[in-house]
Amino acid sequence: MINANNARPVAEPGHAEHPAIATDPVWSDTWAFAAVDPDSRQAAFMHILCNSSTGKTRHMLMGVSDGKGWREDAYTDNYLQSELVDVEIDNWERYSIRHKKRDIQLDAVSDHEPFDFKKLLTFKDFSLGHLELGCHVTGNIEGKPFNGVGLRDRSFGPRPMGGVGLLTTVIMCSMDARVTMSINVVHGAHTPPANDADTRFGFLNTPDNHYLARPEEIGIRRQSDGLVHSLRLADDVVTLGEEIGNHVYTPHWYPTLDLAPGERKIFTHVLRFYEGYSERYGRMAGLVDQAMLASC
Repeated sequence: MINANNARPVAEPGHAEHPAIATDPVWSDTWAFAAVDPDSRQAAFMHILCNSSTGKTRHMLMGVSDGKGWREDAYTDNYLQSELVDVEIDNWERYSIRHKKRDIQLDAVSDHEPFDFKKLLTFKDFSLGHLELGCHVTGNIEGKPFNGVGLRDRSFGPRPMGGVGLLTTVIMCSMDARVTMSINVVHGAHTPPANDADTRFGFLNTPDNHYLARPEEIGIRRQSDGLVHSLRLADDVVTLGEEIGNHVYTPHWYPTLDLAPGERKIFTHVLRFYEGYSERYGRMAGLVDQAMLASC
């Protein structure tokens, strides 16, 4: 387990705990977890973005409670410590945060070994290593107990964001068993959203099955207003139910956004947290992350 006292870059790209030594200005290392507790109607999202060429890091912590979303950011030279939070990472087993000023402590414990998607999003010089795994997150948000399910991910590599057009991520986890489903559907900047996606990847993990899905096994069904209605992964379908809360945000500091001079674009996200239902796995909960690179 490491914390701010032994945080350092290493030569090995994609290390579970350390960023890579890199000089590429669009190289970044990220660690994130997102979780939802439908019983207390709370949700949380923690994201670390380290730009290895400068050593600068952004911490972003987001929460939803009583249907209202909030977000806080901090910028730091130590990727595991800022004026906002202290972070501890224990390999792929555990990812914990403690807020320094508010009564927030969250502990994400992994349910299984990570899925390694190797190199993804190769359009426009993307070469992003990416790993995901399901987790259970416990703790409290401003004194209110939190007991939720969700996803951890780890990404590393050149991240020229100008190549991404539209990204939809859907994560659903069983409330009663160690079952996680995650799918990602990505359109490049020059691919209309109505066209087939450039990249699809996802996984299903159960106590008996550790399955990396083929692109043709991944699908999203939408409502007439464009919101996600359900996800399909191989033979399983999860229908989204009641929305617990949402939050819209635009990263206002992204050191790996390589847009041409004169371009004015933003990468905006809408995070929505839901309950869900699967005929095979019963009651589920999770989130939809809809991100878009747009002109402004």
